Amino acid sequence: MVASQQTKTKESVNSAIVIGAGIVGVCSAWHLQRRGYSVVVIDRELPGNATSWGNAGLIKRLPPSPFPRRLAKRASIVANSRNDTRYTVSGMMEYYYPLFLYWWYSRPSIFSRIVKEYATLAEHCTQEHNIMAKAAKCEHLLQRTGFFEMFRSKPMQLIRESVMGQQNEGQAVELVTPEELTRREPSANASLFTGGYFFTDAWLATDPGELVKAYANHFVSVGGTIIRATVKSITPRSDGSGSGYIVTTNNGSFEAPLVVVAAGPWSNEVLRPLGYQFPLYALRGYNTHFRLAGDAQLHHTIVDVDYGYTLGPMHQGIRINTGGEMASITSPQNEIQLKAAESAARQLIPLEGPISKTWAGYRPCTSDMKPIIGESPHHPGLWMCFGHGSNGLTLGPVSGRLLAELIAGETPFIDARPFSATRF
Repeated sequence: MVASQQTKTKESVNSAIVIGAGIVGVCSAWHLQRRGYSVVVIDRELPGNATSWGNAGLIKRLPPSPFPRRLAKRASIVANSRNDTRYTVSGMMEYYYPLFLYWWYSRPSIFSRIVKEYATLAEHCTQEHNIMAKAAKCEHLLQRTGFFEMFRSKPMQLIRESVMGQQNEGQAVELVTPEELTRREPSANASLFTGGYFFTDAWLATDPGELVKAYANHFVSVGGTIIRATVKSITPRSDGSGSGYIVTTNNGSFEAPLVVVAAGPWSNEVLRPLGYQFPLYALRGYNTHFRLAGDAQLHHTIVDVDYGYTLGPMHQGIRINTGGEMASITSPQNEIQLKAAESAARQLIPLEGPISKTWAGYRPCTSDMKPIIGESPHHPGLWMCFGHGSNGLTLGPVSGRLLAELIAGETPFIDARPFSATRF
């Protein structure tokens, strides 16, 4: 449900423009609308059609991943020989400073604090999705199935110790032996693995793009507006009519006292003319879909850690999602990770296809592994909500709630300071 607008619009006192119609932008708009704001969402794509469409669909409370500390893993990354993480020369040149900061923030003394701060958001992820899904009547798109994370080479004793450590930290995780995997997934070749984890409280969105569309349609059905247009500029208003901003697009101009930038990996591009350059970098991921051969079945998502891919049952078929490729947004696509993942997945379960074209999307990552949620340090009324990495689907509803509470002047339900835009 998308509106078309060719003329300049005037705003009411409680109006806002949200730039970005992915999961984070739609959830931000939805929560602002609940607090009485008249909200216009602007994006060059339809809701949920870009990065939000092609993820693995997992909604999980797991902590972010730090920069590798082990020398052997660093060496394999430098050699570009891993399938979970690859890079292009242009990507490394473009993102060298955010990556340096990523290494810095991954030091154990700092990372332990980041994990605790991140958890304050993540622990509410399923609760907030549940609220939005009920309102949008799309609960059928969410399955409370949990998922497996399996290892091909990690010794079982280390896996067992890791499970105990995670349980002590409050993680809902179970130890999985190859025999247990066979019991739950008879079609999977469990002999490939030494063991793994089963995260019991994770949910699966069986069609992330449709989930975002459902949230967006509910937003529109109760008075919200979505404009399909390309943002050209955000200009602080200086005509004497008061504070606020003019957002100029290829489909008209729009005015509001509040603007939220939730443009994912394109957020720096939108904000750069105003003097902002956050330590944001994009990890490109790929996916495609298969059908199961014969009478094979797959009931849960399986993360094959050693080969860096995720295999899960989605509405479009069995989706394979790759690890991350450090690449410029404008660089040519390279399917080497996807081909390696497909080869490994065919060892795991009988597949036919692919039955869809290759898709590629960009995960907007920050150097300290936490999203940016808060008001601009230099432009009152300009708010930011981006940088969720590969966990935008997980954190979209909860981030939208936190942002809306801050804008509305409510007492936020968690401490918002760790996610402030001023922290850099």
